[in-house]
Amino acid sequence: MIGARLLSVGYPGVRGLTTPIAPDRALRVHVIARNTGNVTVSDLLITIFVGDELSPPTGDAQSDYYTWRDEAELYYGILDSSPLAPGEERSYHHDFPAEDFPTEGVKDVAVTLAFTYKGSQIWGGEYHEDDAVEIAKTIVEAKSLNYEVIG
Repeated sequence: MIGARLLSVGYPGVRGLTTPIAPDRALRVHVIARNTGNVTVSDLLITIFVGDELSPPTGDAQSDYYTWRDEAELYYGILDSSPLAPGEERSYHHDFPAEDFPTEGVKDVAVTLAFTYKGSQIWGGEYHEDDAVEIAKTIVEAKSLNYEVIG
C-alpha cells in the first residue's frame, strides 16, 4: 500500500475569528504529514494556500492544488526530499507576514500534499477550512469625532 496523508493543520492561538493577526505579526501554519502506507516515499510537497475565498475541496488534490494556487492571495510550497518511512510523521510550518497580504479580512486556509514513489508523483491528500483566520491591516482606528467652537 502506498500512502501519505495530512495528519493535522493548525494555526496556534489564532484559530477562528477571535484574534485578528496585526500588521506587525505573522500567521504561522503548522502541518503534520504521516506515511500511512507500507513503503517508503520521498519528495513530500506540502503547499499551503491562504485567501479570501478558496473553493471547496473536490477530493482531487492535484486539481485543487491548481485551483487554490490561482485563487490564493498567498501560497507557499515546502519540499522535503528526505525519505519518509512507513508510519513516520513529520512536522512542517511556514510563516505568512500579515503585511504581505494584499487585503485584510477573514481568510480561508487550504493545504495539499504530494509525494514521490518509484519516480512518480502521487497526490496524497488535502485540507480546507473556510474562515480560518482574520488578517488586520490596521490596528488603530478613529472611534469618534467631536466639534466645538473655541475663542
